Amino acid sequence: MKHKNNTFTNNIPVKWKIFAYFLLFAILLLVILWAYQVFFLESFYKSVKTSNLLEAADIIEQSIESKDLQQIVDNLANKNNLGIRITDFYFNDLYVDKVTESSIAHRLRISEMFVIYKKAYENGGDTYQNYKLSMNPAINQNGANESFKRGEPVPSDSKGLLQNLLYARLVTKNDGNVVMVLVDTIVTPLGATVKTLSMQLGRISVIMVIIALILAFVVSKLVATPIEIINNAAKELAHGKYNHNLNCHGYREISQLDKTLCLTSSELAKTERLRHELIANVSHDLRTPLTMIVGYGEVIRDIPGENTPENVQVIIDEAQRLTTLVNGLLDLSKLQSGIDTIQSSSYNFTQSVEEIVERYNKLLENRDFHFDFARTTEVYVNADCVKITQVIYNLVNNAVNYCGNNKNIVLRQIITGNTLRLEVTDRGEGISKEALPFIWDRYYKVDKTHQRAVVGTGLGLSIVKSILELHGANYGVESTVGMGSTFWFELKVL
Repeated sequence: MKHKNNTFTNNIPVKWKIFAYFLLFAILLLVILWAYQVFFLESFYKSVKTSNLLEAADIIEQSIESKDLQQIVDNLANKNNLGIRITDFYFNDLYVDKVTESSIAHRLRISEMFVIYKKAYENGGDTYQNYKLSMNPAINQNGANESFKRGEPVPSDSKGLLQNLLYARLVTKNDGNVVMVLVDTIVTPLGATVKTLSMQLGRISVIMVIIALILAFVVSKLVATPIEIINNAAKELAHGKYNHNLNCHGYREISQLDKTLCLTSSELAKTERLRHELIANVSHDLRTPLTMIVGYGEVIRDIPGENTPENVQVIIDEAQRLTTLVNGLLDLSKLQSGIDTIQSSSYNFTQSVEEIVERYNKLLENRDFHFDFARTTEVYVNADCVKITQVIYNLVNNAVNYCGNNKNIVLRQIITGNTLRLEVTDRGEGISKEALPFIWDRYYKVDKTHQRAVVGTGLGLSIVKSILELHGANYGVESTVGMGSTFWFELKVL
């Protein structure tokens, strides 16, 4: 059942969720407003009145020895509309406010004050008295209708009469004499006020609900519309449609999501183009040696006397080229998937480069290539000798393929502090700045025309990138169109 409920909730569009949340929030505010302004108004009002009595009694108790006590009493009575009376142990008046002389505290008889004194003494020093009064002073009762202790709620007035709340506190002066502080206030019936507020809140509630509905609809639409647009674009992206330029604005998160989706679309489009190029290039390189092998095999089979060592060597060379291409794809796949790892060891880096340069000079001397290695000293590094050697071979192969008519290729070993830098420089056509970020991709072609490489498979730079990143090495290329290119990488000297 829980799973079904979650499924139902997840199927609700975001705009209707926002609409419902906004409306519920408005209704909650109205409920709170009704509770405080209508249902709890009377109790809140009486608690405020009770707090005024206690605050006034506290101030009087703290100032009981003051010479300005009469002025303090008058100020309290005037400020809070209180009746204040202070008597001695024999109920003789010591201080009486001159503001509300007709209050209950002023009209108490001695016998009534005695009863109040006794209740305050029995309650630990203070007591409350609740009087119900008619609007006609002639029929008011002087006796207290109810009494209660501090902390208890003030009794409600069920008959609609005025209530007069009296608070009495016994205070002991420094000379040991006890005085009784009487403070009272009128608690006005709130029936008419509550009725008025109810009518106002009823109309306000209708207006607020209408406004909330409008705002909820507008806000939900403003928030949900760009999300729906991005969602639809993401669905199209999943189906291979990568040309999106949404330009959704209004919210930072929406704008960032829009930029992220556009960037994803752009990168996926590039990846798709590279995938097509990769398939086309690999197909070309696979088809060429296969065609040569099949062609020469048929010639040897069908034409007498063509079974020569030269024709057989062509088949062997093309089969080796095909094997090299497949091995290169497998090596790159293992490197990029993390299956192939480095096996570091200490070895003579300079000697390794010298051996590579010597092999190339012998291999390509009949084609006028010349390889030069510039170094000042021998250095040792801690790296995977096999894979770093593969990096150097691939960089040299790349230089051979793109050196143009200038067949002089230079390798430089540069030591800076504890960093070794190897540079491979050719004087070919060079690479434009726009193409530099993409040359490390598999089968990326600067001129976009596939030409069969003199040496290598077209995967060399991708393998170089993967191996150097496994070593955590810095690498890069510096190139100027028409001036050639310099590929480099750095390792730590042992």
